[in-house]
Amino acid sequence: SDVGSAPAVVGLTDKLDLLNELFPQTPSGVGADQKNSELPPAEAMSQLFVQEPSPPPYPQTPSVSGIPIGSDLPLPLPVPPSPAMENGHATVPGPSAPPPPSYTDAMGKPGDAMVPPPPSYASVAPQGSSIVAPAGGVHPPPATRTDSNGGVIVAPHAPTEWNKRQARMEATVPKDEVRPYRKLRHRLSAQYQDLRKRNMVETFFLNTYQGRNKLPGRDSTNGCAVISPLVAARHLRNTTSSILPDRTIERVIDDEAPPILEAVRSKLGLGQGALIIPSDVHDYLVDRKMLKQDKFVGVCGGNILDSKHIGALVNMLHKGDEKKDHGLTKLAATLFFREHVISILKVVNGDGTAWFDIVDSLPHRDSDVLRASRTRCKDRDALEITLKWYACSKFGETDR
Repeated sequence: SDVGSAPAVVGLTDKLDLLNELFPQTPSGVGADQKNSELPPAEAMSQLFVQEPSPPPYPQTPSVSGIPIGSDLPLPLPVPPSPAMENGHATVPGPSAPPPPSYTDAMGKPGDAMVPPPPSYASVAPQGSSIVAPAGGVHPPPATRTDSNGGVIVAPHAPTEWNKRQARMEATVPKDEVRPYRKLRHRLSAQYQDLRKRNMVETFFLNTYQGRNKLPGRDSTNGCAVISPLVAARHLRNTTSSILPDRTIERVIDDEAPPILEAVRSKLGLGQGALIIPSDVHDYLVDRKMLKQDKFVGVCGGNILDSKHIGALVNMLHKGDEKKDHGLTKLAATLFFREHVISILKVVNGDGTAWFDIVDSLPHRDSDVLRASRTRCKDRDALEITLKWYACSKFGETDR
């Protein structure tokens, strides 16, 4: 039929039906049917945009279901009459709204039965339940019970497992060591700087350091576990002087340690640059007669900041073990601390005094040049304070 005689479109369903009739019933895609299909003429498309007639004013006639349209809406609020006006101003004020009810009127008095009492803690927390507070946060209120007269008895908090463990830890630490770490580090730093000012502690630098040479077969990176016992062995074998020359230490770092590092790592199945624990290196050196088992004096361990533990190591270096006095004997030790190993060499002077050289193969900055270091402590107390200061320098702010 002619497009002009088509019935007027008044609803959404009529629009959808008209769309189905005007467009071809083909699936979406790029098929041949879709490509060749033609759009309907423009006159038919205009029927889609026929404006619907405006709805009749409210109220409307009943719908098909018999319920008047809009009958479920609330009735409009009545408009109060305007007050009398005189010269543009109201002469009689309009009626004022009543004041809002007070809290007591709305909720009732405290004694009224309609207001329930607030719940007690005992009724909220079930019997046998536990309340976990965040670390450092607010603790749960103490447990309560009533006596025979109805009074409330407050019981103290039961000790937690953490409090018990903390008390045991503090009981095992000497009182002179129970102090904030920052204060301890500040005190040791001040003592160490005082020793340096009085030349009781001196630091010298070498011309190399571990890992300086990156050539294959010459790399000593992470080789302190091999370098330190080799330096100790060279010191004990040195018969020309009481002090091990710097050149000997430099040769250990650059020439002697790399092939041993490669052999030990290969034996343990480790890759290049992997860390090695000292016990594996000691076994390797003893098997090859580079260290003699019968020459070992002893082993010390424990808290390096505890005067009792670190004092045992210092006394052993200073005087030897209890069976034999090594006061005038050349000694050497390796100190393994926080995945790093250093050497401690006892130097016996002609006047019977002893110095202690701490050899660290890690690079230290000296006038913008990286070098290994050699720190000389000129008596026993200087050695103990320097070792404690060294330990604190390896700790961070979060360590204790």
